[in-house]
Amino acid sequence: MSVHVGLVIELVVAALLAVSIVYCALLERRLRAIHASDADLRRTIEELDAATERAERAVADLRTAATDCERTLGDRLDGARRRSAELSERIRAGGEVIACISRIVAARAVEREAA
Repeated sequence: MSVHVGLVIELVVAALLAVSIVYCALLERRLRAIHASDADLRRTIEELDAATERAERAVADLRTAATDCERTLGDRLDGARRRSAELSERIRAGGEVIACISRIVAARAVEREAA
């Protein structure tokens, strides 16, 4: 009977050992999967970091371009305002010339009628 008890204990220990080995194999598989996903996550983070850096450079370039455009547009707008003022002055002076010519023509017409 003591032999049977010893055999039963050894069978139980062997079964527990087999379960432990299977469990360790499952854990190893899970750890490999976690390690692989960790590497994938690191690559994804590196790619995201690179994309963020490119986006930051693009935003900086856009800001520079917007500042240049604003400056250029401001210069053109100032030039257009000066030209508009010049044209307004010329139109006013042209109106004065036309008024003067009209007075001359009217004065000639009066002289012709009187003559």
